[in-house]
Amino acid sequence: MTDPRTVEGSKARAAKRGAPDRALIDAARTAGDSLGSPEVVERLVQGFCHRIVEIYKWRRNGDVDADEMTRQIHGECERVGSIFMGGESPYAAMPGWNTPRGVGMAITVLLRGEAVRAAESPAAALFRWLAAQLMDATW
Repeated sequence: MTDPRTVEGSKARAAKRGAPDRALIDAARTAGDSLGSPEVVERLVQGFCHRIVEIYKWRRNGDVDADEMTRQIHGECERVGSIFMGGESPYAAMPGWNTPRGVGMAITVLLRGEAVRAAESPAAALFRWLAAQLMDATW
C-alpha cells in the first residue's frame, strides 16, 4: 500500500511538507548562541542599535562625513542582516527560519510598503529601516 505522505498532491503530503524538523530546531535552540534564543536576538539587535547611534554621533560631531556614515551604516545593516538570514556567523541558525523563505519572506511581507533594493536581503532592508528610525529619533 502506498503511504499517502509520499503521494504528491495529497493532503498528507502537504501536511508533511510544511512540518519543521523538530530535531534540527531543538539542536539549534540548545546550541551556544542560537538565533532561536530570544536573548541572543535581543543582544544582536541592541548591539546593532548601539552601533548605528554611535556612527550617527560621529557624523553629528563631524568625525566622519555623510558618505562615510552611510557606508558604515549600510555595512552594519548587511552584516547583521546576513546573520539573521543564516549567513556565515558564529550564531546557530534556526533551520527553515533563518532563510530567504523563512524570516526573509516574513520581512518582505512586513516591509511591503518600504523600498527594498533588488540586491539587498530582506533582513538588511529591515535593519536599514531600523537605522533610519534610530537616526530620526536621535536627531
